[in-house]
Amino acid sequence: MKKFMMLLLISMLAAFMAACGTENTGEENTAGEQNQEESTEEAEAPEDTVEEENEEETVEETESETDSEDIAEEEPAEEEVTEEGTEEADSGEGKVRLLEQPMTFTINGEETERTAFLQESEENNYSLYVADGFTFTPEEPNVDQIYFDEDGSQFMRVHTYPVSESEAALIEDQMKGQAEAIQGEEAADWMPEDASHDMIAGYEAAVGDDQFKTYLYEIDDMYVRIAIHAKADSGLENAFLQMAETIE
Repeated sequence: MKKFMMLLLISMLAAFMAACGTENTGEENTAGEQNQEESTEEAEAPEDTVEEENEEETVEETESETDSEDIAEEEPAEEEVTEEGTEEADSGEGKVRLLEQPMTFTINGEETERTAFLQESEENNYSLYVADGFTFTPEEPNVDQIYFDEDGSQFMRVHTYPVSESEAALIEDQMKGQAEAIQGEEAADWMPEDASHDMIAGYEAAVGDDQFKTYLYEIDDMYVRIAIHAKADSGLENAFLQMAETIE
């Protein structure tokens, strides 16, 4: 009887221990499965993140390429605007003058064709063509001189006066006074023929073969006074007038 009771007790303990083991195993299995699921999710998460990042990078690259294409399409328009602006700037500054041009006149009864070279008067803000055989030189403030290389006593002076600081009537009085002082009597009115500028006034004087002719006109924002000293019948008067006509 005692043996039977011991066996029964042992059997019950064994069954109880077996049951406890099964529960522990089940919990361990459940915990293991959860750990496996979490591991799987963690393993899958980076792949999703990588895919999302790749998609974002692809979108950014696509947008960047689109922006680049838009910029490339816009650049020609900017170049066109720049070219138009350059053309307008060039037209605003005035026409470009050639460095040289031919001139034909008669000197001492002989017709001659010479090359005239562009000269800049930087201080007085104008340019003109000076024929070969003549020399252009600044003389004093607001005055330049062109003289005949073979005879320096025959020359032309170019006087310039800012319109904003000058009065045409005063300049005209000076011109007339100079002409009268040369010939000692009242100066006669004189204007160059076929002048392209609007003349304001002009006078002439003569002493023997020496002639003095002067005239005044306005161009842009300045008055220009031309004074020519030449010998009668030398033809240099016409040569100087041609050069004076090219003043711009």
